[in-house]
Amino acid sequence: MVMARPRRSEENRQRLLAQGVELLSVQGYHGTGIQQVLDAVNIPKGSFYNYFKSKEDFAAEVIRSYTDADLAPLEELLKTPGIDGLTVLKRFFKAFIAAAEEDGYRKGCLLGNMAAEASEVGEIVAAALRTSVQRVHNRLAECLQRAQTEGTIRQDIPADTLADLLLNTFEGSLLHMKVVKSVAPVREAQRLLLDVLLKPQS
Repeated sequence: MVMARPRRSEENRQRLLAQGVELLSVQGYHGTGIQQVLDAVNIPKGSFYNYFKSKEDFAAEVIRSYTDADLAPLEELLKTPGIDGLTVLKRFFKAFIAAAEEDGYRKGCLLGNMAAEASEVGEIVAAALRTSVQRVHNRLAECLQRAQTEGTIRQDIPADTLADLLLNTFEGSLLHMKVVKSVAPVREAQRLLLDVLLKPQS
């Protein structure tokens, strides 16, 4: 019984974070209340502060948790022998698009959604956003650098610059997806970038 409490505490914390990802992705920071999160996972309000100092601290942890889960498949692909950098990118985006379609186009990307509120949130949340966006950027740049070395991506533009272009285009296409309720804008954006615009120059 002594060991069960820490495990239960961590389970509750993870349940709160998972529900935070769900609600913040759809409703945003200002549209989501702590009580709503607690009610969804059936945890008393007084217990919330056993896990998080404030709503800002909670949101920052949600952002970090989301980014860990979001990047895990990409990092796993990067470690897989025999997969070139361009294929890693295509598989990563294909999986993201499939998840968005299965979800009914509601959530998009938590980072992009919350970035729209960046000027209205506290520094704790804004700092977590900046760190997570940079983490995503770095992984994309790693894939692109590998693809450039392998000759499947144009080499006349630095991988860091291409990573910015890929990330910005992807986030914009996700917003378009939510408007038209179709993954077509995301698929087309990735096709144009990876199969056309970033192809090696002849």
